[in-house]
Amino acid sequence: MSTENRTVFDRSDEFVAKVVAHPLLTTVFDEVRAITRNPAGTSLVLEVGPTGAGKTTMITRLVRELREEAASEMSQKPGMIPVIVVEARSPEEGMFHWGDFYLRFLKAASEPMIEHKSLEGIDTESRKAQKLTGTVSALRRAVESCIRHRETKVIIIDEAQHLTKVPNARRMHDQMDAIKSLASLSDALFVMVGTYELLPLLNRSGQLARRTRCIHFPRYRLDRTEDRSVLRNIIAAFQEAMPFAKSTDLQQHFEYLYFGSLGCIGMLKNWLRRAVVHALDRNKDSLELNDLEATVLSNDSLLQIFREIQDGEEHLERNARCGDELRRMLGLAAAASSVCEANGAESGRRRLVGERKPIRDPVGVKG
Repeated sequence: MSTENRTVFDRSDEFVAKVVAHPLLTTVFDEVRAITRNPAGTSLVLEVGPTGAGKTTMITRLVRELREEAASEMSQKPGMIPVIVVEARSPEEGMFHWGDFYLRFLKAASEPMIEHKSLEGIDTESRKAQKLTGTVSALRRAVESCIRHRETKVIIIDEAQHLTKVPNARRMHDQMDAIKSLASLSDALFVMVGTYELLPLLNRSGQLARRTRCIHFPRYRLDRTEDRSVLRNIIAAFQEAMPFAKSTDLQQHFEYLYFGSLGCIGMLKNWLRRAVVHALDRNKDSLELNDLEATVLSNDSLLQIFREIQDGEEHLERNARCGDELRRMLGLAAAASSVCEANGAESGRRRLVGERKPIRDPVGVKG
C-alpha cells in the first residue's frame, strides 16, 4: 500500500475512532449495565434493534466497564475472565450449529487445549447427527466448566439473531432451552444482542419468560421533535470530527442524511466514513454532497433494511398491547399507561417497549 493510501486510511480511521455519545445509546447502556450489576433473578437479556443502531458500540463500552470494574480481582486471579464476548456465526447451510458456537466460545475464553476439543468437518453435511452428539455434548460441558473456572459473570452473544436459523418452531424452542440451561448451570448472565430477527426467541416458554428481559435499542425518528433535535446534535458532532482543512456544513443535508441512515447512528457513521474516504482519495479539503451521493447505500438495500425495521417495531407494538389484553382477561381496569403520553401523542402512538422517555441528554464526541 502506498504512503498516500495509508495517509487516507489513517485520516479516516481518526474519524472512526471518535465515539459520539447519544441519548439512545446511553439509555440502553444504562439499562443493560444496571442488570449486570444486579440481575435480580434475570438470567437472560435480549437487546434488539435495527442494524446499525449502535449495538456494537454499546457492547464495546459494556465490556470495557466490566473489565475495569473487575481489574483488582483479576490481578489476584490471573485466570479470571469477568466477561466473554462470542459471535453467533451465520450458518452457511441454513442451520445454526451449536458445536461451532461452543468452539468459538472456548477460543474467546482462550481455553487451554482447545485444539483437542475441536470438531473436524463440523459443517460437513455427510456427518451423521448421532456421531456429533457425543462430541457436541463434550464441548458443551467444556463451556460450562470454562465459565465456572473463569468465574465469568456475563456472557455476551453478538449477532444473536443467527440462533433463529432453525427449520421449525420446535427447534426454536430448543434454542432458548439450550441458552437457559447454560445460564442456569453456569450461574452467568447471558446478554443476547441482535437485530429484530431475534424477537421470535422471546416467550418460547413461561419458565424462561419470567427470567428474561427484553431491551429495545430503537432508531431516531423525524416524526418526533426531540429526536430531530438530537439528530442535529449528532450530525454536528460528526461534522466537528471530520478530518478536513475546511469546515463541512452537514446540516444543509439533514434530511438526506436521515434518508440514507434511516435514523440509525451506526449506519450514519459508516456512511460518513465511506464518504470521508471518497473525498480524501480525491484530495478534497472538505466533504461535499457528491461524496455522500457516491457512497450511500442503494435504494433497494435501504428499503429492505427499513422493511425489517418496520416488522420489528410492529412486533414490539403488538407486544406492548398484550398488557391491555391481559388486564382485560384478568378483569382489571385498563392501565393509565395505555393512554398516549406527551411524546407518544406527537406520533400518534405509544412508546415501544424499552423506548426512552422524552428527556434531553447531552450529545458529544469522545476520543
